[in-house]
Amino acid sequence: MELTGYQNPEIYDGNGDLIRSGAFGPNTPLTDPHGRGLYDYLVNNIENLKDGVGGAAQSASTATQKANEATAKANVAAEKATEASTKASQAAAAQAAAEAAKEAAEQARDQAAGISTPDGLAARVLALENLGLSVVDGKLCITYEV
Repeated sequence: MELTGYQNPEIYDGNGDLIRSGAFGPNTPLTDPHGRGLYDYLVNNIENLKDGVGGAAQSASTATQKANEATAKANVAAEKATEASTKASQAAAAQAAAEAAKEAAEQARDQAAGISTPDGLAARVLALENLGLSVVDGKLCITYEV
């Protein structure tokens, strides 16, 4: 089997009428010597989805690491601001500055992790669900209607 892009299945209504044509359907043999069997299409699609989900997870991991680094820097800055304010007898102002810096760092971390962006991980999960896929107990599940 040669790895290709995602292959859409044929979709039929309850009366057996074709709604959407695709690369494979109920009349596709399970396997054939040319790599055009149902098994080949399903393995191809799973590999494509795995690569997409794995890439998304790697991107999210990298973004989270960068966000954590930004949070650590913001916390150091907040601590320095607190020390300076204490020395200047402005403890209340330093507290407010530290809280604002922490909140800004958390927002930056969330944005870097893709939580608040349209192209974030939540959008990728929604795209998988639109393809009839779901993750149950950490396993990728495929919904296929005949």
